Amino acid sequence: MSMSVAPFLPRQMLLAVGTEQIAEVERNAGRTNVTVIEPPVDTEGNAPDPQKAAQFRQEWGLADDSLVVVVVSRLAHEMKLEGILTAIAVTAELDGCAQLVIVGDGPATDEVDQAVALANRRAGRTAVVRTGELYDPRPAYAGADVVLGMGGSALRALAFAKPLIVQGERGFWRTLCPTSLPDFLWTGWYGVGEGVATGPDRLRSQLQPLLSNPLERARLGNFGRDLVVSRYSLQAAAVRQIELYEASLAAPPQLLVDLRSSLEAAISFSSFTAGRVISGWRGTRRTDDFNAQPALIRDRREQT
Repeated sequence: MSMSVAPFLPRQMLLAVGTEQIAEVERNAGRTNVTVIEPPVDTEGNAPDPQKAAQFRQEWGLADDSLVVVVVSRLAHEMKLEGILTAIAVTAELDGCAQLVIVGDGPATDEVDQAVALANRRAGRTAVVRTGELYDPRPAYAGADVVLGMGGSALRALAFAKPLIVQGERGFWRTLCPTSLPDFLWTGWYGVGEGVATGPDRLRSQLQPLLSNPLERARLGNFGRDLVVSRYSLQAAAVRQIELYEASLAAPPQLLVDLRSSLEAAISFSSFTAGRVISGWRGTRRTDDFNAQPALIRDRREQT
């Protein structure tokens, strides 16, 4: 799930984005034809499965009496690594009631593996397990008691009826509940906190009430499952996509406007590419380019 829009796309083209906030940011930036299609979830292929849950726990040696916290994520330096390292440290400090399972690989794998090894040594137990990338991560979702995630991974967790703590940047962690839902519908299952140093305390404040209360875990899990089925199904997304195509085909051509927009986009793309080449020479290139600066952060900067 992309958290922002490439700056070199033509401004007059019909643009579908995944959140209301991204749409608002792009409209304020001068795009005139923006609509929202939220990322869909296959709610039949992604659904609670006790058998897969039991198999996953057995395969990875998770203790029968442990509460399992799962994060399924690309191990990227931008957006992801901060929260993953926080989750590792916080889980290792718990009293043995929980284990963290990290599913994924990526450019930050070495840093994550070092943090996992250190956390397990300090805890004197297997507090954190990293599985690497799984071809099918559904058993990991099924085997979780709580899921940490952002974007599409967060929505997929909800399809498995799991309580969700949304991960963001700068210390952001927040549990999905009826009160927090409107904010996530706006920002798109992501957030920006007050600072990296606040992250551990913030995560503990969201995680411990869930670990200590099975009834609350069940309540929020059912709430999330109902939300995904009613709002994010493939069927609903297909209807919206067809409406978008039909509106685009019915729109009258604007050759002069489209030509000017395409020329501006070509200049912008050339500038973007040149900047990438120069930053590569200097060794400062971001691996996740424009998507490493989500619309939420851009929006806050433009307001200050």
